[in-house]
Amino acid sequence: MKEVQITGSIVLYNNDYAIVEAAVRSFLSTDLNVFLFLIDNSPGTELEPLAAIDPSRIAYIFNNANPGFGTAHNIALQKVWH
Repeated sequence: MKEVQITGSIVLYNNDYAIVEAAVRSFLSTDLNVFLFLIDNSPGTELEPLAAIDPSRIAYIFNNANPGFGTAHNIALQKVWH
């Protein structure tokens, strides 16, 4: 497995599916080895299917709460560092 060159995270909260899908596809459309965390602070998991765009390069994390924008990004950082 190639080493990840870029890791990104997108914090979600009741976002429009099509807009987030476009952002995800844009992030993945590179020759670099990238990995993306989708941290969902929404009350439901309607955005979870976004992870199916490329399950090998996307991790979906559902918080079942809204701890805030910064805290959600920190969740992704903790996953990267451990």
